[in-house]
Order: sequence, then C-alpha cells, then structure tokens
Amino acid sequence: MGILNWLLGKEGSPKGSGASPAGSPPSGDSEVLAKDTVSEPEPIATKPAADATPEVIRVGAFGARISSVAPKCLEYIDMAGQEQFIDLEECARNWVGWRENHRQDFVLFPGATEQSSNQWDARCIGERGALDNPPWAAFMNERKTCFEFETYEALHEDLLGPLMQAGWHTFDTD
Repeated sequence: MGILNWLLGKEGSPKGSGASPAGSPPSGDSEVLAKDTVSEPEPIATKPAADATPEVIRVGAFGARISSVAPKCLEYIDMAGQEQFIDLEECARNWVGWRENHRQDFVLFPGATEQSSNQWDARCIGERGALDNPPWAAFMNERKTCFEFETYEALHEDLLGPLMQAGWHTFDTD
C-alpha cells in the first residue's frame, strides 16, 4: 500500500522532499498500474502514524473548504478556520522520489514508455480513493494533507477538476 504507508509515517520520507515552510505560498490518465492495488483502504484518519499524523481535512466540516487551485499551490481553509496552502511542486518532487524508490511495484501500461511514465509522474501530487467512503485525496506534502469529501461529485468538483485544469493529477488507488 506504498504511498499510504508513507503518508502514515510507516516509511521514510521520499528522497528529494524539498519541503517549503508552512504559512507562505511558494513562488511562482496514469500510464502505470500498481501491481497490488487496494480496493477499500481504511480511512486515513483512523490509522496511527509513526512520526507524524496526517492532516485530515473534512471538506464542509467546520467551514473547511478548498479556496483555490493555482499552477503552483492549493489554498484551503482548515477545520480550525485557518488559511493554509499546499506547495504542489513539493508534492510532485516527493511523488517522483517515492515512485523511484518503488519502481518495482509498478508496471507500464501496454504501449507506454518509460519516458511517458516519467512525464506523468512529474505532474502527480498524491493519491486518491474516489470510490472509497468517504472519497479522499491525499497529497505528498510535509503535513501529509488528506482531504475527505461527502461525495465523489464533491471531490471532483472541488478538487480533482481544478487540479486537472492547473495541470496536476493524482494516482487512483481504486
């Protein structure tokens, strides 16, 4: 279950994390299949983390919401009413490092090349479980932010659609 273990602190940080300080914004489908996919992972919020607890944002609860998705960052209001951001370039660097360390766990789609897979990985920023209950998307940032949504439609409308428009995507775990 790879990235979920990283998100939960059960694996070391992926190489090249390039973490940005919290509180200030940064400047400025898939061609691989996982060999062992998970049909219904437990909600991330219920699993203990070894070195850090994932930041779980239940969109809609206590005013939590996605504020904007820009080419380099996602801004949101957390459940405490605080403005936060995620550096999407940091997430992509972490994904690439994590994928490189887990290359043996993936196979290319027929007709895909290593180059096209690397290009796809360069714009991947985390994972999603759109068919899970609740639907979620987890980012590969330092805080391991995971957004949970009431419905698949809300996940797509509030997060996945705007991410795609900004040129980013997530790996589907379903």
